[in-house]
Amino acid sequence: MSRFLLAVAAVVLVMASLPADAQRLPNLEERVADARDRVHRGFRNGDLTRNESDRLHSDIDRVERMMRQARRDGVATKGERRDIRDELAYIEREIDRLMHNRRRR
Repeated sequence: MSRFLLAVAAVVLVMASLPADAQRLPNLEERVADARDRVHRGFRNGDLTRNESDRLHSDIDRVERMMRQARRDGVATKGERRDIRDELAYIEREIDRLMHNRRRR
């Protein structure tokens, strides 16, 4: 019985030492994927020009780099998450603006 408790305690210690949610930014990852999908759809259906699409993709790439940097040390701080969230909100507004600016390819 004591070996079992010792093993359980060891597993709990190992699990607690791993950066759980810091490695993932689930809501932000979903928003990045949605933004990338919207840009693809917008370009495919002609709502975005090639230049607009390329610029938005480079903006999304920059957010993904920010996310990797935030995860690098195993802890995404509140400030890092806020910066990523703000940048992503800006990109989402840009996607809306550019998709509805009446420019067609």
